[in-house]
Amino acid sequence: MESKEFSRATQGLYLLKTEMFLKWVGKEDVQITKPDILDYLEYLKNRKKNRNTTRVNVLIAIRHYFAYLFENDYIVTNPAALLKIRGTQVKRIYHIYTNDDLEELYDHYYNIYIRGFEANKYWGNATEAYIRLKRERNYVALGILIYQGIMANELKNIKIDDINLQKATLKIASSKQAKERTLPLKAAQMGTLINYIQNIRPQLNTDEYLFDFEHLSFNDFTKHLTHQIRKIERNFLNFRQIRASVITHWLQTKDLRKTQYLAGHRSIQATENYQPNNLESLIEDIAKHHPLNL
Repeated sequence: MESKEFSRATQGLYLLKTEMFLKWVGKEDVQITKPDILDYLEYLKNRKKNRNTTRVNVLIAIRHYFAYLFENDYIVTNPAALLKIRGTQVKRIYHIYTNDDLEELYDHYYNIYIRGFEANKYWGNATEAYIRLKRERNYVALGILIYQGIMANELKNIKIDDINLQKATLKIASSKQAKERTLPLKAAQMGTLINYIQNIRPQLNTDEYLFDFEHLSFNDFTKHLTHQIRKIERNFLNFRQIRASVITHWLQTKDLRKTQYLAGHRSIQATENYQPNNLESLIEDIAKHHPLNL
């Protein structure tokens, strides 16, 4: 859990839940099977009246424990690896945009808010210049959301040194929500990004960061950009919808582990939630009494 950068509070909670399970099952680690874990989850449901969300947290704790034992060769199989809880709240399913949809959105933003900028709507040269700078910044930020599929709040932490124009890559730092990863930049965004770094960014107070979010309210930025996008695409909900669309496309063109890395997910289960066959329900009793459940 330390290697996954879990907080001390989370580590303590997971350890407590694991200890309670081990005390209940009363077996050596190597003797514990899938049915043992399922019986404990059933006990929590029927005897302790635990809700599914509570039992999910218990299962996550147990899964981490056995993953550690398996990775360090203390056990030969992980009895918790494929177990999931049916009836838990599934992530909200967004309308998924295709790659063409997202690229069209990106192009429309440029044509409407940058190329189609109407200076006569603003008073004073200073105001006009500042509006232009903000729109160029927003355009670059939107491109990173669309082409790299990062979480919106990760935009705040991108430093200028995280961008390697020679290799056309963008490094996203590790956070509590996601792991560090290095993502390829797309050809469609390179020209705009180079122009922003060389000509636009020096006029903004950005310090070592790519964007000037340290000197303005990030919430104001996201609300303003959301408002702009909704004028282009009225069905747009939020930036999580863009990320969900990108991850869904990755799953269609890349394997599960590669998608997990690109998305920065700390667990493979988080990536699996974007697969069509996992959107409707999750499974609790996977062959509970099957003879292969050793």
